[in-house]
Amino acid sequence: MGPVNRVITSAAALMLLAGSSLAQVADEDFSRALQERQAQWNQLRADGNLNLDTVSELNRQTLAKLDVSQLSTDQLQQLFQRSGLIGVLDDEALKARMEELMQAPGKEGAMAMLLATQVAMQSGDRARAAEIAGKLLEHPALGEIVQTDDVGALLGALSSFAGSGKDGYERVAKFILSLPEAITPRGATSLRSAVASLAKAVTDETRELHQQVLAKAVELTEAAIAGADDERLKEYLESSLAFYKGPFARGELIGGPMPKMDVIWASDPTVTSMDAYQGKVLVLDFWATWCGPCIRSFPNIRHLAEHYEGYPVAIVGVTSLQGTSYNGPTGEAIDTEGDPEKEFELMKEFMKHHKMNWDVVFTKQDCFNPDFGVMGIPHMAIVDAGGKVRYNGLHPAGVSFEEKTRMIDELLREAGLDTPPAEGHGHDDDDHGEGHDHDGG
Repeated sequence: MGPVNRVITSAAALMLLAGSSLAQVADEDFSRALQERQAQWNQLRADGNLNLDTVSELNRQTLAKLDVSQLSTDQLQQLFQRSGLIGVLDDEALKARMEELMQAPGKEGAMAMLLATQVAMQSGDRARAAEIAGKLLEHPALGEIVQTDDVGALLGALSSFAGSGKDGYERVAKFILSLPEAITPRGATSLRSAVASLAKAVTDETRELHQQVLAKAVELTEAAIAGADDERLKEYLESSLAFYKGPFARGELIGGPMPKMDVIWASDPTVTSMDAYQGKVLVLDFWATWCGPCIRSFPNIRHLAEHYEGYPVAIVGVTSLQGTSYNGPTGEAIDTEGDPEKEFELMKEFMKHHKMNWDVVFTKQDCFNPDFGVMGIPHMAIVDAGGKVRYNGLHPAGVSFEEKTRMIDELLREAGLDTPPAEGHGHDDDDHGEGHDHDGG
């Protein structure tokens, strides 16, 4: 199955928000502005001039056609969904209108606050998103949101708030526990991100509460699966069930044994199981051929493999059958659906083309491995020579060469194994933290 079919984004989980009683911009004027924007966007694309700068300017021109001070929450939501107004977040009129709508009574104000958390997250201001989400948890109209698909957006926003200390953890956990016995199937798709944030922050003090959250997540997801009428949606929810039951979600991955992974193909024919790497420090890179950020991380991984050549360190790219292989200089998409052997053979060509000097394995488990909490790729984990997971959720290009070698060398010394001499300089990649999400695009 290809990446488009396997990704359910939080945006796709949203329906258009309820209309605003405060709206003053006529629907026909608003629709005309969006239609004109779409026509200009299409022209920019046809001319090869579509980039962040031109789109940002186009968004500014679209706003200039509207009386921003009179836009409704519904209209702002449509603008963000269809236009992604990241390039105009410095617009003072837009920010003022957002603040005004957040003060509206009832569901109108609650939905505006929800939109504001989404905007803050899109712009990278996670602290602001957490602040607004915290206030939204106390909003009297909160109950109206949880009965709709919009609970998914709220759960996504709370993923920032969950890691803001013990108070944030408990408030998010208690919100999840307060949800009705069933939420909409699309709303349930975003439950995973909130639980993942809680899992990263769980402590001995909150472990009992965390177990209650996991039980609630399983209950809600099972109910959502029963009510889902879309096979892709149902498949995603079923993968969420595996996630909630795995060691990452339980907060037991770090320091615990490496989760089982069944090898179905390896670039090294002598590798038939992950047991082949016993006694070595194991660096796992979860990836797929369609993932651009994964490929842009290859120079970092290649450098790491060169540095540890001849030492008891194994670097292994972990992927799974995708039904499509992106090969060659142009990244051509080649259909391999139902033909695993073809996908395996194409991997040999892919590795040669990209000068991959480390092992690649296909596992029965998905490359978005729920046991490791893989929500986006690339995703790196490091396992010590004794088979315990010591680091997880690293980005191969977002963590410096010096930091990665420090982690690995410490594990080598801990096991009484040799370490290579230090290099005189690092080899950071330009791609710091970019990746492809399993439920985020």
